[in-house]
Amino acid sequence: MPDQRPLILATSIVPGRDVELHRATVKSWRAAGCEVISVNGAAETASLRSDFPDLTIVTAPATAERFAHKPVPYIHDLLKALRNACAARNACAAHNVSPAQCTVGIINADIYFRDVPNLAATLHREAQGALVLGPRVDVDASASFTSFYPSGNETYSVG
Repeated sequence: MPDQRPLILATSIVPGRDVELHRATVKSWRAAGCEVISVNGAAETASLRSDFPDLTIVTAPATAERFAHKPVPYIHDLLKALRNACAARNACAAHNVSPAQCTVGIINADIYFRDVPNLAATLHREAQGALVLGPRVDVDASASFTSFYPSGNETYSVG
């Protein structure tokens, strides 16, 4: 029987850019057993809903555009969205999950999860009272997601 505890990821997808890439990444997260929310500024939500009608989108009250020169959400708004998503799961009697059983994460929108057996269970286990970080490997195209195998000599980006 699959683990019923929520594993919720928050990201911030840029609407109108790399739509197919982001569809592939969201699909990979869902295949791994994750629920997905995108946190975006008000100016982005309508376009994003058009491109991703089945994605939960949370409108951030403000963005850090003044500092980042692009409308990225503040980390605290990503964390609030995750807390609210977990609370919503807990409010549903069918789920019967306590907040301590939610595993949450923040992920860059261009990160693709390969099909790794028991990834959700591993994340639930390793995230208990901890922070799980992982390196990324930049690949040239989404077509390379499944065929690329790192040699160990790659340089990881700062993302």
